[in-house]
Amino acid sequence: MSIDVRAINDMVQRESAFIDPLLHEVKKVIVGQEEMVQRVLIGLLARASTAAPCHGRHADRDLGQPGRGSGAPVLDEPAAAVGDWDVLWFRRPGGVSWRPPHRPAVPDDVTDPAAIDLIVGDCRAAFIGSLLDGFRGAWVSHPDATRNAENKLVQLRAARQAGLRVPATLISQSPDEIRAFCAAHGHRVIVKSLTGSQWAPLTPGVIEPAMLADDRSLALAPAIYQAMVEGQRHLRVHAFGDEFIAAQIECPALDWRFHLAESTVTHTTLPASLRDALARVLQLLGLRMGVFDLKLTSEGEPVWLEVNPQGQFLFVEGLGDLPLAAPFADFLLREARQPLRAAA
Repeated sequence: MSIDVRAINDMVQRESAFIDPLLHEVKKVIVGQEEMVQRVLIGLLARASTAAPCHGRHADRDLGQPGRGSGAPVLDEPAAAVGDWDVLWFRRPGGVSWRPPHRPAVPDDVTDPAAIDLIVGDCRAAFIGSLLDGFRGAWVSHPDATRNAENKLVQLRAARQAGLRVPATLISQSPDEIRAFCAAHGHRVIVKSLTGSQWAPLTPGVIEPAMLADDRSLALAPAIYQAMVEGQRHLRVHAFGDEFIAAQIECPALDWRFHLAESTVTHTTLPASLRDALARVLQLLGLRMGVFDLKLTSEGEPVWLEVNPQGQFLFVEGLGDLPLAAPFADFLLREARQPLRAAA
């Protein structure tokens, strides 16, 4: 049987003609990372879900672009009237790519670190300021709430207030305190960064004896030290407003996210008590969405690890039978339809 490649290409172009206008319209709705929102769109189209047009503006590239004028900057488009938006998915607008070489979106001939820092800082302030000044719709989530919720100390307090079990925790840069904490927990302790850096991944690590012998390294900066939660069953809970979609991940590694080939992902149902506790965390943090990581003890008790106010989730849908793209899009539509607009 012969295959007419030209005819196939022509058919693909005809059938996909609606995509460019769709993407053009969606730029008016959501601010976020382009690649991620495109995957949301693919998920919606693949599942034939009914949804209003939505698209992600690549905020990492919006920043650091001179000459945009007033209003919120949009790639290759006039400045957007943010007062006309109904919902704003505020996902990691930083002006710095999260992919190598981690370079801000400034002209290639601008190389002075101080100049780059000034350009990115001022553009980011103008960009976020234009949103805070003009947007009157529903935030997912508000920049202030998102920033505060990213602080690990604030998260830990909210988790405790919500009644969740939290591992024994020390935040310190005192070598003596750190060594004493590790000894008290049988040297089964992990260490995590408080905030991390674009230059290094936020991966937890197990404390090795050699690390405890280096006073200078321990004293350089505070870090989070926690008693290890044994076992290989993890929970990844996606909270979209009042909807909670959970995955149980079986993985022997400490951080399953970096060992996906060794991970088995299945859809699971949360106990009502856990769901209520996580909803309480969102309420305390002022968030409309969040991606939670917990670990299950050998007895099946969930233990708090962290919440990412704007965590990635579509890769989890790809790993298991877990619908996430369509529920997230439906959540954005519900938020957009809320009568929350304030008087200008």
